[in-house]
Amino acid sequence: MAEDTRKALRLHLIRRDLRPSDLAAGLGISVQYLNNILAGVRRAEPIRTRLIEEYGIPASLLRFRKRKPAPRGSELQSMPPPASPIIGQTELPSNV
Repeated sequence: MAEDTRKALRLHLIRRDLRPSDLAAGLGISVQYLNNILAGVRRAEPIRTRLIEEYGIPASLLRFRKRKPAPRGSELQSMPPPASPIIGQTELPSNV
């Protein structure tokens, strides 16, 4: 989360006399899970909706951060072969 977004969120909670632990308890979730939602790591749409509607947190402060996509097949093929036999194999692959 960008520092300015973090500060705005912290200020929003202070103005409403809320601590993250109070907010998490009110939502019925752990503080760590709340922090993941606020940091954009977890999508958690039902919780985000409640944060917006019940606690008045602006949606702009609850943006979901997209993750890097997993490697595709072509990227995996460019990886070097294992240096030792795969469990269950008695020999190294012939392309080594």
